[in-house]
Amino acid sequence: MDHENDDPMEISDSPSDSDSSTCKATHIQSVKVVVKVTISCLLASNEIDPELLESKAELKEKRRRVKQRAKKDQDQILKIATSRPLPHPTSSLSCSVTRFIKFMMGLNNANSTLPAPPSDDEVSAWTNHIANREAQVANKLSAPSKSNGPAACVSTTGAETAPCLSRSSMNFLRSQKLGKIRNQGLALVKFTSSPDVLSDQPISFQTKRMCEKAFQLKGISRITFEWNARSLAASRWNNTTALVLIESWSSWYKTQMINPKHLEEDIQGIIERWLRTMRGIYRKQIDSKERVEARSPRGLPQHLKDRKKISERRYAAAKAIFPKNSSFTILFKDVRTVSDYEDNVNATLPRTRIIPQWRSQIFTKVAHQLDEAAKQLERDRRKRANLTNLLRRGGIKDEAGEAEDLMEAPERFPADCYNQAYLDGLTSLERSHLKPKAAIGLENFFDSVCKKTTNGHMNTDEPTVANTRASVQN
Repeated sequence: MDHENDDPMEISDSPSDSDSSTCKATHIQSVKVVVKVTISCLLASNEIDPELLESKAELKEKRRRVKQRAKKDQDQILKIATSRPLPHPTSSLSCSVTRFIKFMMGLNNANSTLPAPPSDDEVSAWTNHIANREAQVANKLSAPSKSNGPAACVSTTGAETAPCLSRSSMNFLRSQKLGKIRNQGLALVKFTSSPDVLSDQPISFQTKRMCEKAFQLKGISRITFEWNARSLAASRWNNTTALVLIESWSSWYKTQMINPKHLEEDIQGIIERWLRTMRGIYRKQIDSKERVEARSPRGLPQHLKDRKKISERRYAAAKAIFPKNSSFTILFKDVRTVSDYEDNVNATLPRTRIIPQWRSQIFTKVAHQLDEAAKQLERDRRKRANLTNLLRRGGIKDEAGEAEDLMEAPERFPADCYNQAYLDGLTSLERSHLKPKAAIGLENFFDSVCKKTTNGHMNTDEPTVANTRASVQN
């Protein structure tokens, strides 16, 4: 055989395609190893350029941000792709859901203060609700019962012997106990109801009580949200609260003879959208509260505004009852006669009134009775509800004697409007500034107001001693 034309070098330099790819991959891998080893050596010898390291770190951070942005965009696309279309926020359905929630939370209008989020104790009580109830049942079950007799016989030496009852008897007694516990029921968590307000929708207070009962059975002590949570999924409390509200709203909505297809809409999505808006409002509310707490409560715009409203209402009530007695009615035109108040930490609870040092007890009683008269004189149901909320009083406390900023006493008032202890504590010069007038008999005015506002207070046929024209004292 002739091998003269065979070139061994040509054969060895013409490998197959797969062998070529393998060689290239091996070469690249070898280069990477060499680069890594070189960088490691340079790092060990401190000969690498710091700018190179910094640029590599910046490049790595840039890649991380790009990936993070891409993931965020993808999540947004996925959320839109999997979400259901929601009705417009101002649609009848959306308004029905949100107004129902506001009614249950005691929110009267857009300016109403949102209730405080659940405390740690409230969340803990709800989280452990089932476990706590199981513990109650176990305690009741293990408690000795006089009617069931001893579970074991006792020997003459005092030592317990084998049980006197058979297993079937023990099971029967246990079943009896369980039935008794079931019939008696277990104590529910103490529920704090929100203030009753009027609603634009025909929602009865019975519906509200049923909704509150549903929350109580879940171990939730009041209706509120964790306002700072970013979504319903981010808060188990919010998710449970929303589901109970949806169930209560659905039951009520079915009775309204409205489009039943509305019940097929994404009601949970409507609530989540509303909560996003409320989260922003709550943040503003907290910021405003922090600014308020940084200042003295005296003279705050909202306090002055509320006190002026109360003063106007009392004056109008006094004019309605005593139209000819200007010497009495004019007293309540002065906003200084209205006590200041402290905002409650829990916005669902009434405010604490601070009784001024200068005001006498009988003058305070007359003022509070005029509040009752003002409510009874208001015919419009909505306005009456707003007025009732304005005049709600929780605790009442006297103004501290050591307070730096005492409430100012009005001048030239009848003497029985002033607290005698306050007058006695003034110097002759300080008292000369007040220039108190002669007493006008506030007790008689108080009795006259009570006759008009309280059933059976006194015989209303008796002549009203205070409702006569009185000259203004100088």
